[in-house]
Amino acid sequence: MSFSLPAGHTLTDDNLRQIASHRVEFIFIAEPDLRSDEDVAIDTARVAGQVMRIFERANLSDPTMAALFDQVLTYRSA
Repeated sequence: MSFSLPAGHTLTDDNLRQIASHRVEFIFIAEPDLRSDEDVAIDTARVAGQVMRIFERANLSDPTMAALFDQVLTYRSA
């Protein structure tokens, strides 16, 4: 099940009851990214460095490990 609320909406008791009754597992809240292009580039480079350190001993020539690396890097860079 999926539903959207308008921007700026304050959750009501009824909203919370609906969420609980449908056993919602996660909620996504969209917020604009207010960082400058320079800040985004700095953050992206920092995250890439962190992921590289995590995978520094991994065999990235292995297709499964390379796919995992790509997925983690993509997820962390978003």
